[in-house]
Amino acid sequence: MLSEWRVAIIKPVGNVCLLRCGYCFYNGQKQPKLRVMSLDRLEAFTAQFMGLFSGTKHFIWHGGEPMIAGLDFFQKAIELQSRSAAKGEHAVNHIQTNGVLIDDNWARFFKKHRFKVGVSVDGTRLSHDRFRKDATGRGSFARVMRGLSFLRKHDLGFGVIMTITRDNLPRLEEDLDFIRAFGVGVATNDYEISSSGDELKNQSIGPADAKEIWSRLLEWWLRADDPNLRVRSIDNVVSGVMHRRPRNCTYNGTCHHYFCLHNDGEVYPCDRLSRDRKFCLGSLDKEDLESILSGLRFKQHVERARRRAVECQRCQFSQVCNNGCTALREEISGRYIYCDSRKQAFLDIARLCTRPCAPDRVLRRLLKPDSL
Repeated sequence: MLSEWRVAIIKPVGNVCLLRCGYCFYNGQKQPKLRVMSLDRLEAFTAQFMGLFSGTKHFIWHGGEPMIAGLDFFQKAIELQSRSAAKGEHAVNHIQTNGVLIDDNWARFFKKHRFKVGVSVDGTRLSHDRFRKDATGRGSFARVMRGLSFLRKHDLGFGVIMTITRDNLPRLEEDLDFIRAFGVGVATNDYEISSSGDELKNQSIGPADAKEIWSRLLEWWLRADDPNLRVRSIDNVVSGVMHRRPRNCTYNGTCHHYFCLHNDGEVYPCDRLSRDRKFCLGSLDKEDLESILSGLRFKQHVERARRRAVECQRCQFSQVCNNGCTALREEISGRYIYCDSRKQAFLDIARLCTRPCAPDRVLRRLLKPDSL
């Protein structure tokens, strides 16, 4: 039994998407032909994953755009999960979507089966439509807002992932305020050039930009005066400072809680690393899931993930940072590219925790159980 493997990232249509976002992992690559994961492969995978360990299993549906697989595919996925679950056990489904395809039927389905929905929104129309365009170059803002309206109609809570580029950096607080008006949690991703190609080199968030983003994000959160306002990066840093395990994989020092299954049956450590076949752990067409997740290639990846840069050896936050994301480390030094901004984040939160005159709203938020 592989008790550590609790989260599967599943790409039912691989990298196929309705949009052509400028900063996407797969920007510049030829859009592959649509091939939805076969129901036979889905059934075999679900049975194997549900049988790996006892307890709750997490299915994260990802892409590309996973909703392209269709509602019937996801209804079948729920049926297979129910059929494969041992007595008293269940699966939790998450989906990360661009929101364009959400309609009344999808929202009703997500609500019925308690999906945790994450939608990519970069803020106001100006910021969102700058890079989140379709194949014709048309912005997706209006269609995404329509999708969100159906989620709200069905009283379905959702989270937002907002990508920050040099273009929308000047509008950071305005975009955050726009998202906050939905009453949802927000996660921010800093666009980094290695995340895609060279097309947006001038939009990459460097170390100095990342420190500025953290400072402004923290100020915005404090100014909001709302202990229920969830910001993923703040939640993770707070967890580390309070000696709780951060939930985000980029803080945990290993990728062993996750794996990524493509529509063709190939398994990778995560989506960021699935662009390079040297990171492929194996294929379900040739091996069973347990063999892949206990094999040599995965063990070698775990060792890579655990490596620390020289700076980590003298850093007081090493045990709660763990040198950041495996895919975002400097090639020669092995140092997390946003080390300086992350260290600043830990220092800022640590000061808030120990300040005698810390605002009540800060203390209430810091002492709440992890929300993400």
